[in-house]
Amino acid sequence: MRRTVGRFGLNRLIALTDSRAKAEAIRTIFGAAFELDCIVPEQMKDTAPDENLLVDICLGDDELFVELRDWLKLRTRRRSLVFMTDAASPSDSIRSAELGATDIIQRPLDRKAIFTALLGDFDSLLLDTSAPPIRSYPAMGPAIDALENIFAAARFGGALELPAIHHANETILERIRSQGLESWLDIVRRHHSETYQHSLIVVGVTAAFCQRLGFSREEQGALTLGALFHDLGKVHVPVAILEKPSALDAEEMMEMRKHPRYGFESLRNAAGIASDILEMVLHHHELLDGSGYPDQLPSNRIADAVRIITVCDIFAALIGRRSYKPTMHTEAAFTEMRAMGCKLDADILREFSFAAKLRLAA
Repeated sequence: MRRTVGRFGLNRLIALTDSRAKAEAIRTIFGAAFELDCIVPEQMKDTAPDENLLVDICLGDDELFVELRDWLKLRTRRRSLVFMTDAASPSDSIRSAELGATDIIQRPLDRKAIFTALLGDFDSLLLDTSAPPIRSYPAMGPAIDALENIFAAARFGGALELPAIHHANETILERIRSQGLESWLDIVRRHHSETYQHSLIVVGVTAAFCQRLGFSREEQGALTLGALFHDLGKVHVPVAILEKPSALDAEEMMEMRKHPRYGFESLRNAAGIASDILEMVLHHHELLDGSGYPDQLPSNRIADAVRIITVCDIFAALIGRRSYKPTMHTEAAFTEMRAMGCKLDADILREFSFAAKLRLAA
């Protein structure tokens, strides 16, 4: 009976190696970022090949090559097949290509290169191509830096720079308080990456909404911090899906809908992260009628903070720029949200009606 590896949480990765030293090196790189299972060639017959595979073995043995080729044919879903090779062994690169490698990386191990091969170049989303640069506007630099640190920590299993993130959070709140939401949205909607753009919209909308509701500074900070963290799980979704220039198909949508769980798993053991932040990360796509995801929660299990983030997140998704459809005006977006009926908190949505009156640049 073939075994499956990992659990529903982070992306799963099988690493096929032929030495303990190689396995340990791979664990050092991927242990906190993937549900990782390192196997040796003898275990292939008892292991179902996953959609993400990293192969770090010598391919000079003809018998092993045939065994590996037959094993790879058993994959039911295919995403990444990355081979590690030595520059001194060009035949391994040739054989890797014959086996269908999506990427071939030469040793020594390059952490960033391997992550890019497996999930895409997430760092490329950060490029600031606007003129003038988005970072040049008040509070934008700290906000983008905070998101970059949050995403990098989730992607590579690194440390969160919490003092800098909290400072950025306060800077954002003051920026919205002094200059309003409309100018914030006009700036961030120019960001070339839909992923970063969306997070920045959610942060600004959440800050403005909390201020309009008359929340205390502490409450405003907690909600806006949740907005900064809410989509960190997207770093475990392939960039080709995140930034696809057309609507997602059913399989891609299934993958995208894993991002709340990915984010929760990445953050759950981080020091200094309050439980309400974890709730917002995990449940910001839950709906009051139980039709949301990932847990289909009933309304009595959805916290008020989550309900607020959900409303802000949906609004941001509707007014954000998409390459394959026209940008929705704020009034039309709010009308569509009202049509969702019992899926959203009626009291919160009534207070959110201010957003329908926002006038944004084309």
